[in-house]
Amino acid sequence: MSSTLKTRHNSRFEKSDFYTLSMWKEPTFTFLAWALPSFLFVLWSQNYAPDVEFYQNAIKEGIGPNLWNLIGSLALLMFGWSVVLSGWNSLRNVARLILLNTYSIGSLTFGLLFGQLVTNFPTENVKWWQQGLFGVTSIGLFVMLIGYNFSIWYLSFLLGDAAGNKSRFLINLEQMNFIWRAAIGLAVATLVTILFFSEK
Repeated sequence: MSSTLKTRHNSRFEKSDFYTLSMWKEPTFTFLAWALPSFLFVLWSQNYAPDVEFYQNAIKEGIGPNLWNLIGSLALLMFGWSVVLSGWNSLRNVARLILLNTYSIGSLTFGLLFGQLVTNFPTENVKWWQQGLFGVTSIGLFVMLIGYNFSIWYLSFLLGDAAGNKSRFLINLEQMNFIWRAAIGLAVATLVTILFFSEK
């Protein structure tokens, strides 16, 4: 009787399983480490080396979403299978690393895009309200990009930490019926697979 109650208590999700104040340190540092240098590089290249084709091509290739989409799809696929096979530590650690790398690539892309916005913001022959509308719309899109990219990091947070330890979320998830865990993981993996192969 007591063991049953203990199991039920241990499998109960708590707020700290999904959110802690200290969780912001890693994604914030990673974001700034990738976004800030790429942003400054765009500013420098546009102002001091606008005719260097190598720099301009590098910026265009960095902004292209194909790499992020490809690695992100693989990361989500690995996350789904890590939920199903949560006892497989190697799979979980690999999935976490791929998710973190995807987040880093997204942060780099954000810096390049924001740099392009700043250097190419329309100021000539544009009315003030058009500038304001363009600015507000751009800010909204960038906020969405940050949120979308952060969700990738958050999935890595749900898997575990840098030391390879399982998260409380995953530990509690393991104590649920395997059918529920398999349904969640396979749903994510299947959806990603369908979306990936539907790309042309």
